[in-house]
Amino acid sequence: MSINNKFINVLIVDDEQDICEMVSGILADNGYNVRSTECYVDAVESIEDQVPQLVILDVWLGDSERDGIRWLQYIKNKYPHVIVIMISGHGTIATAVEAIKRGAYDFLEKPFDSSRLIISIEKALEVDKLQSENNDLKIKAKVTDSIIGISTNIKI
Repeated sequence: MSINNKFINVLIVDDEQDICEMVSGILADNGYNVRSTECYVDAVESIEDQVPQLVILDVWLGDSERDGIRWLQYIKNKYPHVIVIMISGHGTIATAVEAIKRGAYDFLEKPFDSSRLIISIEKALEVDKLQSENNDLKIKAKVTDSIIGISTNIKI
């Protein structure tokens, strides 16, 4: 368990209460700050109330088999920095590919092993941290595409 997990806010969105409880328990045991909701309306309110660093999102939220993909689009459009991991018990390869193309970090099929979920979350958070550090370094270095210099070789 990472020492800083208690500062990582995770929102779980799944229409099955037992899945929300199971995933919440796994993440809480690993030190994450977890909230969960079983419906789209509550999820919108929850994410707008406190934007999480990461969302565990079911593909099928009860209204249709693709409404999780629409919710993924909403999240990535309004909160592009939020990491989304999709989960599904009804997923297909095409759905997984579409989710990744639309910005999901990973796609896990239910039932999934708790260690697989934790590894996916840790990798997603590490990639996010590295991208953020890279962007900060580019800003600090004021990276440009032009060559700067006054030597004869530079002038030629």
